[in-house]
Amino acid sequence: MNEKEIKLAIEFLHMASDEFGNHGCNDVEEKLWDGWTKEERQKFVKEFHENNGDPEEYTPDFLHIPDFAIMDFLAYKLKSISQKELLLAYTKWLSTQTFDTFSSSMVDCFLNNL
Repeated sequence: MNEKEIKLAIEFLHMASDEFGNHGCNDVEEKLWDGWTKEERQKFVKEFHENNGDPEEYTPDFLHIPDFAIMDFLAYKLKSISQKELLLAYTKWLSTQTFDTFSSSMVDCFLNNL
């Protein structure tokens, strides 16, 4: 899973905790895709449809997926990250930080800065 997908997942989790229960519409605001190229979005949507079991639904020029479907897909992708990949990412991040004492909040800080 790439950095942009992880950041998107974090954004959706925040949105879900504040607003998801009250949605009347499940459209995704275009601003959440800022920084994504068309090719990156196409790859993401194509992967979504393959994972969803409906690859025939993928259309390169229609890149809209409902917010709840994105949340489920990102959750699936997050679950597929191996412990080794998470440990390597954590170790890399930890080497860039300075802490006065070891704290369990270091892990929280890491996860909040993905």
